Amino acid sequence: ITNDVFEELPDDIREYLFSAEFAEDARRLFGELDRDGNGRLTAEEIYPCVAELARGQPMQVTRAHCEQFVAVFDKTGKGAISREELITYIRTVVAWAWAEDTVERASQEATDGEVGDADELADMLISATLDRYCSD
Repeated sequence: ITNDVFEELPDDIREYLFSAEFAEDARRLFGELDRDGNGRLTAEEIYPCVAELARGQPMQVTRAHCEQFVAVFDKTGKGAISREELITYIRTVVAWAWAEDTVERASQEATDGEVGDADELADMLISATLDRYCSD
């Protein structure tokens, strides 16, 4: 994800995602979730971690979000991500959930012109993620 996408997040969410507290929490949770000590986490293992780190934020992170992003971040094709990828992964999932929530709320509440802005943000998030993690 590019910095442009994260700049679109509300200040409180962006500040939390880039705080030392968030990074420390993510590292601690990785250690707790990696019970077999293999240094990799599957979507099933990651979901509780992401849900806990996203607590108190105005969006819901789902297991489907986790599965979709493990597929994007998994460079080895083994269905799991490494310790190093976890912090970026969680930031991306939270940003994705926020964008999806924003699009849904805009679709329900806003005029057609305002919905276009939310759709543009979601498209930018998808494009940036695919460009960064799916390019050869």
